Amino acid sequence: MMAAAAASDSAENQSEVKPEGQSSPCGGCPRKQSGGSCPGKQGGGCGGCCKRRAAMMAAAAASDNAENQSEVKPEGQSSPCGGCPRKQSGGGCPGRQGGGCCKKQGGCSGCPGKQGGCCRNQGGSPCANCPGKQGGCCRNQGGSPCANCPGKQGGCCRSQGGSPCANCPNRNFCPSASANAGCPGIDSENRGMASACEGCPNRAFCMSNKIVVDPDLDIIKKKMETIKHKVLILSGKGGVGKSTLSSQLAYTIGRDEDIQIGLCDVDITGPSQPIIMGAENEPVHQSNTGITPVYVQDNLAVMSIGFLLEKQDESVIWRGPKKNGLIKHFLKDVEWGDLDLLLFDTPPGTSDEHLSIVQYLKGCDIDGAILISTPQEISIQDVRKEINFCKKVNMPILGIVENMSGFVCPSCKGESIIFPATNGGVKALCEEINVPFLGAIPLDPRIVNSCDVGEPFVDSYPESPASKRYIEISKKIKEMLNLN
Repeated sequence: MMAAAAASDSAENQSEVKPEGQSSPCGGCPRKQSGGSCPGKQGGGCGGCCKRRAAMMAAAAASDNAENQSEVKPEGQSSPCGGCPRKQSGGGCPGRQGGGCCKKQGGCSGCPGKQGGCCRNQGGSPCANCPGKQGGCCRNQGGSPCANCPGKQGGCCRSQGGSPCANCPNRNFCPSASANAGCPGIDSENRGMASACEGCPNRAFCMSNKIVVDPDLDIIKKKMETIKHKVLILSGKGGVGKSTLSSQLAYTIGRDEDIQIGLCDVDITGPSQPIIMGAENEPVHQSNTGITPVYVQDNLAVMSIGFLLEKQDESVIWRGPKKNGLIKHFLKDVEWGDLDLLLFDTPPGTSDEHLSIVQYLKGCDIDGAILISTPQEISIQDVRKEINFCKKVNMPILGIVENMSGFVCPSCKGESIIFPATNGGVKALCEEINVPFLGAIPLDPRIVNSCDVGEPFVDSYPESPASKRYIEISKKIKEMLNLN
């Protein structure tokens, strides 16, 4: 209706003939306003007679109001526009876009109210059927900050870690972030009844039966009972040798045939372990009990999305929820058996994969994380972010490894510094935060050769200084975890 009024106005505008030299766009109009400003003025010309325009605007508003009456709003949800989702009174509509209703603005495309204040009762709005529309955020919107929330359970941003909202990336958009200090958490049986719950705005929600617990968590917990130790390999930056360290630690610790090792590659978009472990193109077998991992040695099992791809150069273009589902699949459905140690090769940074691992293994006694960095300061800064992540999710740091610490010539065995440690490197960082320094591994070009052909570097080149460091670091890890 509004569009029809505008079209009619435009047609009349074209037919108007203004007196030559006239300064006011309204000419001799009897409704001419002082100062030459006409309420019907549109884009420098009169949009038809003001009186006629007022009547058309009133008719359009009446039509819109009739449509509003037929809309069904979610129970208990008040409209942001005072009863009418498209009401323009005073120009206060939070979904108003260019003076028009958000329903008529391309389905809220570009609407400033789309995130945290959008007109959620609009039939044409992408928020119409959003399960989070009454929870403070539009969780099913691709551009919404809550779209990939790992704590999304039944329309609510559930608590992450030990306290509500502690690690949720959407805490600034979720009402649960206003929980009182000392909150027992929504997973606690004492939720809503503890002394800290007095006066909390979320108390009624916590005492309701709306909290949904993922049933797969109990399955994962039972599956992990046969695995004695779980360790994550983390790096703040890509390209520092995280996958290489993961594989060589698995090989080196696995030299003791009495120790059963598992290596889970959760780098979904960049799986490296099938090649590094010499298992490229190996199939996985599925039975009634689950998926059997690929065994590269009698005591070393590997699982990676690389085994599930039809072509090794096939790209994995997945959003967070699908990545999280595959990680859960690796934990819940892979038959790891009785393991002494399960290593997780993670992608760089602190993203969906890391949050998922921590969430799914909550209550499964994660031993901690081993961090890896190169000596230069730009890499150290990213490791500090990883350290902060570990603190927020209450995960112990077993130690930090400095990789590419100098270059060892295979011929003369001379060592050169390639990446100088401007501020003391990883060792200085470990002293600063009181975390064990596990060792410094020098560059050796033969490490690349071993990884490309899928052979253990420590077995192929035992005389290399890098091999000696891998053995030393593995020995420290075995002592920490009592694997001797």
